[in-house]
Amino acid sequence: MATASVIRSATNRPLQRRRVVHGWTDARQAAFLDQIAATCNMAAALAAVGMTKPGLYALRRRDPVFAEQMRNAMLVGYERLEAELLRKAVAAFEDGDTGGTETGDVIVAPMTVDQAMRLLERYQVSQKGTGGPGVREVRHRATQAETDAMLLEQLRILRRQREKQA
Repeated sequence: MATASVIRSATNRPLQRRRVVHGWTDARQAAFLDQIAATCNMAAALAAVGMTKPGLYALRRRDPVFAEQMRNAMLVGYERLEAELLRKAVAAFEDGDTGGTETGDVIVAPMTVDQAMRLLERYQVSQKGTGGPGVREVRHRATQAETDAMLLEQLRILRRQREKQA
């Protein structure tokens, strides 16, 4: 889909008209947003639609509607990732099975649990509003024992809730 655009001077005088043939079409935007919601993987989503990171950032700056849609797609992706990690934890706790989903659908891109946890941690840090770009919050990093204890407690709670429902 080609669209015409006008290049303007600093005084807003039209300089020339150009046709953008290979830009962020509506179809590419929709495909990119679907990929982000499915995988949380920006590089893979960009590769899937044949676009670049600088082009994405430029689109986000000039199109606030797209920026909001992208933010929402990322939220959906992170929710899917959290749900898949919880499903794997419950499956491992109850059956020892950490295989694919019951429906056979791929919910998130193939990644290790460690990669998924790091991705979720980065997302949570980004949502805290750490004081501006480049400012990192100093935080406690949980030990393996603390993490295991927390997960086991959550799984016990889930088991009790299931027993009450049965």
